[in-house]
Amino acid sequence: MRKNTAVAALVLLAVCIGLGIPLGASAVQDRVILNKSESIPDSDATLELNTRGSVSLAQKYWLMSTQRLSVTELSEGKYMTTEQVVEKAIEYIEILDKYDINRIEAMADGEYYIEYQKPQLMMSETNSRAPSLIAWNVCVSDKTGDMNLLIDDETGALLSLLYIDRDRMGWETGKKTEIDVNKLSDIVSQFAQMYGAEVIDIQENTNDAASNFNEFGIDLMFAGGLDTTAFAENSEAEQNAVNSLTLRVNSMAYTFNDGGIL
Repeated sequence: MRKNTAVAALVLLAVCIGLGIPLGASAVQDRVILNKSESIPDSDATLELNTRGSVSLAQKYWLMSTQRLSVTELSEGKYMTTEQVVEKAIEYIEILDKYDINRIEAMADGEYYIEYQKPQLMMSETNSRAPSLIAWNVCVSDKTGDMNLLIDDETGALLSLLYIDRDRMGWETGKKTEIDVNKLSDIVSQFAQMYGAEVIDIQENTNDAASNFNEFGIDLMFAGGLDTTAFAENSEAEQNAVNSLTLRVNSMAYTFNDGGIL
């Protein structure tokens, strides 16, 4: 019996190496299955897509903005180290500082307090053909609030952003606020240029007059466009489409492309 078990283990190891699947990915798959967020075939199909260069940045933004995602925490990233991710998070915070919209204060020594940085596997809960991605959830905090940045493990791109007050009541108690559209356009354009994208349109959406936040739609066109024909539902499949992202802002919170993940 022990001999058969050992042989089976060696066969499994050989298969994993032959298919180029890291043993760490197998462990992740086990956790995903235990969490009942994907079936075995679906998990296999999704993990195969998650190789370098197989999923475009435009497709990752599409995944974040259109899909209901399951999240599985990982012990480490695939491409970026903890130090690299923290450096990237601070780079983004400094860009926001330049435009005077960052609400997180540095400590007395000039450093930011990094509460945590967690790599996580993200997959669609409903579409087994959709790509997976690994992203880092970095939380930077001070005595007044928390800023969460979701950073792509492969490219370092900022996929999503959330700021909320320490009591996390910003969406309930905050109020609509004046937005400098020119400043917003400058910020979006700077981030878009970093990722080889072009800002097609920024417009304020008309929402319920009683709502307590301003909402903006941001359309980006990435080099090569957005092709979802390989994994979108047939009725939604598009080539050379734009990424339509959402920014919501009030006096105590703001979120970009969050989708409830952060």
